[in-house]
Amino acid sequence: MRDGEIAYRNVVLIPLAAYDDGTYAAMLIVRESDGLQRASGILGHFACALDARKFALAHGMNEIDARRHAHPDPAKVDEWNAHAQPAFERAA
Repeated sequence: MRDGEIAYRNVVLIPLAAYDDGTYAAMLIVRESDGLQRASGILGHFACALDARKFALAHGMNEIDARRHAHPDPAKVDEWNAHAQPAFERAA
């Protein structure tokens, strides 16, 4: 079951719930700003479709947030480097 697209930061998240042997499998499609789409595997099984979609959406948001922290702002890195003290001095 597809329940709409959610714009989050610079991507579109599409949470999915597929009926699978008595439970609902949570999955996610992520559409990047350049149009590239990728799909997750099964993220977990849930008793109802709504819970599966909520989980998939939360998973996607966490993934996008983690990406942002993995790529710090270059200006802040330059500022930090300008004030950083070397951990050790090279022997001459």
